[in-house]
Amino acid sequence: MSTSSTALADDESTDKALVAQQLVDLINTRAQINNLFMEIRLKSTELTCLCTHYDSTFNMLNRHFPVFSPIRKLPPEILTKIFEFANVVVGQDEEKKEFPTLGANSMAVTVSQVCRGWRNVALGSSSLWCCFKILLEAYLFPHASYWSSGNPTNNFNNNDNAARNPVRFNSLDHERYLRHCDRVLSLVQMWVSRSGSGRGLEWELDARVIIDGFDSEGGDFDADEESLGLEFQVLKPAVTPLLNYLVEHSSRWKQVRLFLPVVCSDSVFNKVLEVSAVKTPLLEELHLTLDYTFFTRTPRPPPAVKTGLLMRPSKNFSVHLRLQPSVSPLADIAVNWGYVKSLMFSPRTQLQTLQGLQEWHSKCLLLLSLCAPSLEYCDFLMPRAFSQRQPQDPLPRLDNGRRPPRPHVLPKLKVLRMNRVAEVLLGFSECLEMPVLEELSLIGEYMDPEPREGDQSSMIEFTRRFGSTIRYATVHYIELTQNGLYECLKSLPNVTRLRLTGERGCSVAPHAELNAEAFDEMNKIGAGGVVMCPNLEHLYLRPGPRDDVFTQDALAKFVCVRRPAEGSTLQVGLTRLQTLMIKLHRDPSASKTSVKDALEMRRGSIGNLDGLMCVEEYVREMIVPSWEAFTEEKDLDF
Repeated sequence: MSTSSTALADDESTDKALVAQQLVDLINTRAQINNLFMEIRLKSTELTCLCTHYDSTFNMLNRHFPVFSPIRKLPPEILTKIFEFANVVVGQDEEKKEFPTLGANSMAVTVSQVCRGWRNVALGSSSLWCCFKILLEAYLFPHASYWSSGNPTNNFNNNDNAARNPVRFNSLDHERYLRHCDRVLSLVQMWVSRSGSGRGLEWELDARVIIDGFDSEGGDFDADEESLGLEFQVLKPAVTPLLNYLVEHSSRWKQVRLFLPVVCSDSVFNKVLEVSAVKTPLLEELHLTLDYTFFTRTPRPPPAVKTGLLMRPSKNFSVHLRLQPSVSPLADIAVNWGYVKSLMFSPRTQLQTLQGLQEWHSKCLLLLSLCAPSLEYCDFLMPRAFSQRQPQDPLPRLDNGRRPPRPHVLPKLKVLRMNRVAEVLLGFSECLEMPVLEELSLIGEYMDPEPREGDQSSMIEFTRRFGSTIRYATVHYIELTQNGLYECLKSLPNVTRLRLTGERGCSVAPHAELNAEAFDEMNKIGAGGVVMCPNLEHLYLRPGPRDDVFTQDALAKFVCVRRPAEGSTLQVGLTRLQTLMIKLHRDPSASKTSVKDALEMRRGSIGNLDGLMCVEEYVREMIVPSWEAFTEEKDLDF
């Protein structure tokens, strides 16, 4: 018994010890769990801090990510070139760039406000600031219906007489406009200061917009002494500070374009026009457009600089005059005529008398004589005077007293454009000698002039006298009879590019037509074995609405003769036709075959048809007359 009791006591003590050990282990395990939990909390807090730091660092990196952009690695010289390309405004004429306009929206200001680096590059690039266009707002004139008379300048000179001048200009508007001119001047000063000192300035000023609201509704303006009010109370206060600043920097002028309204002899713009050549050593191009719409002659002292000493650009000098009949003599215009290379001349009003037209032709001859040494391009717009004449009425001739003793020689003139050629007096071409003339454009009247031929046509007179040297000819709005057209083409033996516009369909008179007969006649061998335009390579046509419906077929026959197959030979003296472009007034659905189709049917008779450039355009929208419709081909816009 004692042995059994002893064994049981030992087992109980062993179990108690085991239980106690397990209890201790559980207590230790619980302590370890608490320690692990605390460690996890600490790690979690640390992880949260790390995540927060990661997010903030990542966000900061994203905000500054453009720093790592490839454009940031470009050298300043490359970045400057990019800014220069962006600063150039591409106009309709790709060869003539447009100057960027002054203002907060200009490209130069925009790139300088992107970042500090770009700003430093932009401000250090003088080429961004040496080219600018100055735009002025229109002056706020009272509406013409409130003026006391048809002449708006009465409002300037009679401000103290309320009975004669019930409507006065608003002084607040005048002050506001002067503040606008001050802002423009400050922009010009900023541009010039940022352009450095060693680079030439290229700038443009269009001041014609100032007097946009000056014209009355009563018809043409009759300029007189009262127009001085416009000069002294609007133009001079507005532009004098600006002109003075620009003249101060005349030694840096490189290219200048001026569009100026000249309202009196003592014009404020003489400050710019009378700058001498000595003060403009860098000047390469000068383009002047002078508008004499509101001009009146006033006594003024002679110009401070003689005309021959005025600006003379080294590359290009163009002048466009819009004159009133009262602008005489032309010597009052401060232009160095002997260096003008491009001249455009147009009238402001319609002339009602033959005497006025005779005087206008005298001005044309005087201008040509003044510009004779350097003139290369000339574009005249004649005033409308004799469009509505009867066929039996002879075309007036230029008076012998208005002709020069000998013809004016224009040794460098290569391009001549005569607009409204029906208004040119007979004998005008006899007053000119143009030995190197290459391009002649004769543009008729859009209205309803009667067709002429022979000695009664100014078109034929010009082609007879100068046709032997002409290589590029344009006859737009053919004011000739059919025989007159043939005579005109026979006078162009050396022409290689010919542009013709057909009859316009607005007259019952027998104008020349571009029909089958005309193209057949061009291929006929005439007297002396000569055909019309034997050297023709490029033909551009704009047939009229009444031209022959078989024009496509007639043109195909014309091409067969001018571009025969390899087995045949050209007629003696004929040059192979290279280009045929035509603008048809009809919708394609109205014609069964096109010129291309007609040529395909004669492929065996035409040599290397694939080498012939044949372009056809059709007018579908008749919003404007078909002969005035826009064409995609630049060569068909003439």
